[in-house]
Amino acid sequence: YYTKKHPEAENKIEPIGTLYKECVFLVTKKDGKIKDDGDLQREGIKVDIGKNGSGSQVTWEYMTMLENGFSKADTYYNGGNMALAKVKSGVFDAAIIVTKPRINSRVFKQIEDAGLTIRDIKDWDLNDKFKGEPIYTFETVKVFDHFFGGKVDTICTTANVYVSRDVDDKTKDRIAEAVLSLD
Repeated sequence: YYTKKHPEAENKIEPIGTLYKECVFLVTKKDGKIKDDGDLQREGIKVDIGKNGSGSQVTWEYMTMLENGFSKADTYYNGGNMALAKVKSGVFDAAIIVTKPRINSRVFKQIEDAGLTIRDIKDWDLNDKFKGEPIYTFETVKVFDHFFGGKVDTICTTANVYVSRDVDDKTKDRIAEAVLSLD
């Protein structure tokens, strides 16, 4: 993402490592207008894509690059609890949330407690390659600990750490050590 916005930086940064897998979650009202990601490709649909510069906003930008139909939706930049509250009240039709797929995490509990749901994301155009590599994998992720269900089909990617090539080796090594210590 960064090198797309700043092509001059492409040869000035280097990867250090991968932090974790994160997935994209489409949050809607259970009885709302949105039943799956295809419904986001209509004019007049209101989608909160998170704060400007957030992982959710960057993900939405990639999604619109890979599937231009998503650009038909009206986008808003709130994120977090504000986005969920506005989906619940009907101000927005959906919210895009990017997070680690952990069963019954705080955010998934908030979604469930608010009476909201998570919809599938299955648009195969999101499997297209960017600079020769696919950005996303399609996965079935368990988000709620229900006997029946609790799973959603969505797109996932990895959160990676990059560092400026201008940073001294000692600092790079400390950053690498921090990445290694994460589980």
